[in-house]
This record gives sequence, structure tokens and C-alpha cells, in this order.
Amino acid sequence: MIARNLLANALGSVWTALASFIFVPVYLHYIGAEGYGLIGFFAVLTSFVSILDGGISALVSRELAPLAANPTREERNAAVELVRSLQALLWSLSVLVAGALWLLAPWLAEHWLKPKAVTVVEATTALRWMSVAFLMQWPSSLCGGCLIALQRQVRLNYLNSAIATLRFGGAALVLWLISPELEAFFIWQAIASAMAVIALSLSVRQALYVQDADLQKISWSLNRLRMSGRFAFGVAGINFLAMILGQLDKVLLSAMLPLEAFGIYTLASTMAALIYKFSSPIYNAVYPVFVILAKSHDVASLAIIFRKSSQLTALAMTPVAMVIACFSKEILYFWTQNSQTAEHGHWVLTALALGALLGATVWLPYGLQLAHQWVRLTLRLNVACVTIVGPLLYLLTLHFGVVGAAAGWLLFNFAYVQISGVVSLLRLLPGELLVWYWRVLCLPLLVSYIVCGGFALILPDGHNKIPGIWLVPELALVWLISSGLTFMVLPEIKADVMGRLSKYFAEPRQGI
Repeated sequence: MIARNLLANALGSVWTALASFIFVPVYLHYIGAEGYGLIGFFAVLTSFVSILDGGISALVSRELAPLAANPTREERNAAVELVRSLQALLWSLSVLVAGALWLLAPWLAEHWLKPKAVTVVEATTALRWMSVAFLMQWPSSLCGGCLIALQRQVRLNYLNSAIATLRFGGAALVLWLISPELEAFFIWQAIASAMAVIALSLSVRQALYVQDADLQKISWSLNRLRMSGRFAFGVAGINFLAMILGQLDKVLLSAMLPLEAFGIYTLASTMAALIYKFSSPIYNAVYPVFVILAKSHDVASLAIIFRKSSQLTALAMTPVAMVIACFSKEILYFWTQNSQTAEHGHWVLTALALGALLGATVWLPYGLQLAHQWVRLTLRLNVACVTIVGPLLYLLTLHFGVVGAAAGWLLFNFAYVQISGVVSLLRLLPGELLVWYWRVLCLPLLVSYIVCGGFALILPDGHNKIPGIWLVPELALVWLISSGLTFMVLPEIKADVMGRLSKYFAEPRQGI
């Protein structure tokens, strides 16, 4: 089950990342850097989904995971009541937030974003269509969490891949064939969001067997929310603070810098965010297992699953992050075909890529915390970080611009992983701390840096030449070598893969 879900999550994440990546030059061509800055602002707004998303996902994983195998009618009734209660809550909150954004759109356009190439009227219209698209984000996220908990991750990834293709590819076609205007882009985002929430909701209904006439009569329950609310709102508080930490640089830059400079930072952030796509499939596949093993107090099995999944995460993320960091200028130019963007943004991309690598490394230790319903550590840590990181990022941005904000993000993630990861394992899996720190943090980073940094220095074209089509096979080769050497220094993954291969080739084969 884990292997199948992991493969589905990986393929779905790769396609979703590619879909968000390959159409960016089309967006830049039609709507320019300022227009893409507005898309970046929309990304900041949708990050508010994560405030409640993590708490709800953790809650539904805990409550719905037993339904993956032979649930009783009482368990199914409770699950349907919980899902419908959460749907009522999230739709209500979505309407309030979207309505506020609609009303504030003129003020945001004129006094916050302060566009130059884009008119205030165009920016206001774009913001209002953003509010319509935002309306569907929380309900869609709830449906995704339900499908993950119910072990319908293959179906979820089919849907997410189709939605990503529709959202990003459809937007490019709209700009090309219908109207090269910002309004057309965000109208399409609203339409795609509506189609997504309908498809995901129908899939959840099928997974919960809501076609049963008795289950269809179950409505939302305030008591059900109260029973489950403490844990969910604790995680929601964590995510609220994490959202502030994660988006504080973008919020500051959107107000302190010209919209074009903010667009460059958004481009670099979009590229760096690809690294999370390599971590989230593993987290989504193993977190429900963490919950089950934590409930049964099976520490030995939990340690084995954590060790393997952590090393697999390092293998998936570290070579990719180091390739992006060491070849940031070439990648930005090849992606945007704009030498000025590459020149001004490559150090930003390097810092953000390394920061994303460190930030994603603590996902699995955080998953252990949630599986044990221990939210106090991260909640307190995030409160402390908000009070420190905000002024730090402001000063760095004020004196060093976009590079300062990116450097601050890197420093923050470095400090965070030292505290959160170490303390989590000391309490929950103390025997895994040194192994995790060396095998997941230090050794893969060292190996990948030697390979990627070495190739960046010795390649004949060098950093000062304009990259051409050679970049794709070259970086693929660097990534393959880095991944291969990283694989060789991860004993749990190496032993597991070699054991499976030996077993496969040792089995007798039937002739035709």
C-alpha cells in the first residue's frame, strides 16, 4: 500500500510541478513581469489555505484512517458527520475571506501593490477574480486530505494531475487564443477551481459510500467539531504561524519593492518550491502509517518506517536542490529566456532552494509530532520565530533587497531544523537522532554539493556563457550522478532496493 501510494504521489507531484513550471514563459510573454507579480500575490493569498489545511488534514487522517479497511457503520457515520461538519465550517470561512478580498481589492491594488505597467483598474479586476478562485481552495483542500486518509491516493493524484493540467495549461491557451489579459487569466483560475472542487467532492462522496441512503441523511454537527476541534485548531495555529513565517518575505517585498522586482522573487520562489514536490509524496504516503503505529505504540516498526522514509526523502530532495542551487543562473535564463531576470535572481534562487531543502527536511519529524498528538513544541517554536524573523527579514530586505530576504529565509530554515528536528527525535525516537542527523542532513548534502559544485566549476561553458539546449541533458547527467552517489551512502534505502532486486531476479520465470 505504501509503495503504491508513494509511486502515485511521486508521479502526481512531478506532473503538477511540471505543469506549473513549463507554462511560466507563456505567462511572462503575454502579461509581463508585473502581471506575474500579481500571480505571485495570488500564490501568497492561497497560502492562507495552509492555515487550516494542516490541522484538518491531520484530523481527518486520525479519524478516517481506520475506514481504509472494513469500517463499521458507526465508524462510517461518524466519518461522514465529521467531513460534512468540516465542509460547512470551511465554506463559511471561505465566503467571509473571499468577500473581504473582493471589497478590499481597490485599496490593495492602489495602495499595496502600486502597479505601473498594469493599471489600477486591471489590478482591481484581477484581485476580485482571485477572490472567486480563492473561495474554492479550502473545500478542495479538505477533500484532498480525506482521500489521503482513506488511502485513495492514486485516485487523488489522477485528479490533481488533471486539475493542474486544466489550471495551468488552460490558462496558457486562454492567454494565447482568447485574450492576453490579466482578467482572462484569473477568470480561468476561478473556473478551474470550481471544476476542481466539484470533482474532488464527488470522489470523497464515493470513497465514503455516501450513496447509502442512510448516510445521505447525516448533516453537519457542531458537537462533532467541538469533539475534534482542540487538536485541529492546535495544528491550525501552527500552520497559521508557519504561513506567516513562510510568506513574510513575500509580503514585505510586495510592499517594499517595485512590482517587477517582486515578480523576479516570485519566479525564484516558484522554482525553489519544486523541491517540496519531492518531499510531499513521501510524507503523504507514510503519515497515515505513522498515525496507526503511534496509536498501537509500535515503536520498533515506527522507527524503521521513519528511518527509511527519511532517507528516501533525502535521496529525492537533496540532489535536486543542489542542482538548482549550483546552476541557478543557467536555469533561470533557460526558463525565462531573460538575461536580466537570471542576473538579478540567481542568488535569490540559490538561497531559496537551500532554504526549501532544509525546511522540507523537518516534515517527517513534524509528522511524528502530529501522529503522537504533540503540537506544543512546534506551536511554541513558531511563536518565538515570528517575533524574531519578522524584524530580521525587514532589516535584511531594507538593506539588501531581494537577496537579503532570500538569505534571511535560508538562515531561518537552518536554525529551525536544528531545533525542531532534534527535539522531536529526542522525545519520540531518541535512538534515531544521530542516524537522522548524519544520514539525512549532513551526508547527502555533502555528497551532492561535491558533485554539483564540481561540475559547475569544470563544465566547459561555465557560468558566464548564455545557456542553450545543452543545459537539459547536462543537468540531467549531474542529477543522475549526484543521486547515484547519494543512494550509495544511504544504507537503509540501498539495502531495501538491493533486497527487492535480488528477490525479483531470484524468482523463477515461466516460459512463454
